[in-house]
Amino acid sequence: MRSHALRTLRHVTGAAALAGALALAGTATHAQEGALLMVLDQNALPASQAPNNFTPADLNQAIASAGVRDELPAFMRLRGQTITLKGGTAAHEGWFAMTSLPANWVSAAGANDAGQNFVLAGAGLGSPDTAGNRTSLLGAVAGLRPMHLADMQALAGTTVCAVAFAGEIPWAQTSTSLKGNTLGIVAFTVVSATANGSGFSAQVTPVEADSTCAAALTLGS
Repeated sequence: MRSHALRTLRHVTGAAALAGALALAGTATHAQEGALLMVLDQNALPASQAPNNFTPADLNQAIASAGVRDELPAFMRLRGQTITLKGGTAAHEGWFAMTSLPANWVSAAGANDAGQNFVLAGAGLGSPDTAGNRTSLLGAVAGLRPMHLADMQALAGTTVCAVAFAGEIPWAQTSTSLKGNTLGIVAFTVVSATANGSGFSAQVTPVEADSTCAAALTLGS
């Protein structure tokens, strides 16, 4: 269920090279080579809660499934505006930077497009593999880093491409399953982050997701 725009961009761009790892500290003072690849879950994008009161339709909840990569309607509607998103609490962070990617996520041998292939829901990453399994490569993913207040503050000025999950990502220190249903993709620039109880609030400005996420992507460290 990938969007038509993303399918087309994959044919046009082929295997776009991933940029080198991006240190989360000091991001705002360095030129960004590509959008930072992240995953978000229901703790970052809750429905029917302040301050945004996103409706289920705003978040694609009715079509949530493995491989959904449509841009979330709320982010399309609010593009160019500054909005506030929740940050989760310890053990329920909701925001995760991807610091490494499995070698078998590339679209073909020799390609250097693991990040784009994930965002585009390649075979086993949301689309059926040769055995018809949509999530065969998503069962044990290492390299997810939960984001806390200081991490988000260091991202001020950084553009992010994120795959949004419908439920809670069951993060574990060694590896994490990303087999859950997805809502789609979002892209935004981080403006600031502030403390909010035991979590944080992130002020972000949505940008166009299809082109941002199909271009070169950067990993956290």
